[in-house]
Amino acid sequence: MTTTAKQSSPSATTDMRRTRRLLEVFNVLTLVGGIVILLTLAYEVVNVDMTFNSPLFRNIQLGVCLVFLTDFFLGLRLAEHKGRYWLSNSVLFLVSIPYLTITALFDLPVSVPWYLVLRGAPLLRGVYALFVVIRWITRSRIGSLLLAYLITVIGLTFFASLVFFQFELGTNPAVHNFGDAFWWAWMNVTTVGSNIFAVTTVGKFLSVMLAASGMMLFPIFTAYVINRFKDQRASHR
Repeated sequence: MTTTAKQSSPSATTDMRRTRRLLEVFNVLTLVGGIVILLTLAYEVVNVDMTFNSPLFRNIQLGVCLVFLTDFFLGLRLAEHKGRYWLSNSVLFLVSIPYLTITALFDLPVSVPWYLVLRGAPLLRGVYALFVVIRWITRSRIGSLLLAYLITVIGLTFFASLVFFQFELGTNPAVHNFGDAFWWAWMNVTTVGSNIFAVTTVGKFLSVMLAASGMMLFPIFTAYVINRFKDQRASHR
């Protein structure tokens, strides 16, 4: 039995190395997929096709979801504690399931409340995609702190404006187009305030979230500028 274990050990090690290399590839594909999700989601929302029911959109979502799920299971295979990995990534796993594609493919009957929930899945997937992009930028050594900060603020504000536009259009008389939602988002994240007030529950939540994010993020920018200024003064002495 000892001899068999020793013989199988190199094979298992080689298999794990291949899995790690494959995971590195899918980490990059996940980044690309995250960008694709954000771009297609923005296109659907800005063009007021917010049912997310077009075949092209569903096919793109399906392809990216397969990348996300493959990345998830490769990480699960390499995880030392499988149960802990499942618990910490369960939400991301659920978001990566292409619910609309599955219901359309098998022609499953869906009640109106559940359809509204499933229609929100692409938005939640967009949150995950934004998280993937920001995580990659902050972990990458080629990206400076300022670049990571700017992309975080811009990405968060842009995505919040998409969600706000989807829920407020047709309900809020002050929201006529995406430009109104984009203006609202920037005014809230800078804590200046906007003349557009949220009407829906989601919009009110985003108003608080953006203001709180701005209060946390802008001091980071201020500290970065001050430190850079101090470093430049120290270098000239």
